[in-house]
Amino acid sequence: MRIQILRFAHDITIIVQNEINLKRALESLDDILKSSYKMKINGIKTEVLVCFKDPENFIITMDGDALKQVTKFKYLGSILTEEGKNKEYIIQQVRKAKVMFNNKKQLLCSNNVSLEIKKETYKKLYLKYCSLWIRNMDRRKNEERVVNAFETWSWRRMLKIKWTDRITKDEGRKKKVYF
Repeated sequence: MRIQILRFAHDITIIVQNEINLKRALESLDDILKSSYKMKINGIKTEVLVCFKDPENFIITMDGDALKQVTKFKYLGSILTEEGKNKEYIIQQVRKAKVMFNNKKQLLCSNNVSLEIKKETYKKLYLKYCSLWIRNMDRRKNEERVVNAFETWSWRRMLKIKWTDRITKDEGRKKKVYF
């Protein structure tokens, strides 16, 4: 069954196939809110995001006012774009992970801490800030490169491997340097 309306707190996301269905869904929602709850959809705060390979400009109106069409939209912590890509969100999460890594740098890069403790700390840090969702989502090659670059960046710093040493991530995995 396809989910057509997602609700969270005071935000409502409507997912439809085309402009006509969006107009119908908004009109139905507006009618229900007005008649049952004495509420009104705020046309100024309402935004439309059209996700297509070649985005189109839709003119959706409510009470005679055109709704604002946006190119990206933040919803529940994720940044959605009109191309349906999440690269900005992944870059944002990797930045957070780098900040956290640098905050824990003394622990993660210390010679006095075992590799096992470094690995466990790194996994918890990585899973918290890059999240399982990013690890398991259908990433494109560019997004995959961003995540892989962060992993390599982290491990090289923890193990004090210089870029001039020319050890690739695959070689590091074979030597059991990286997990």
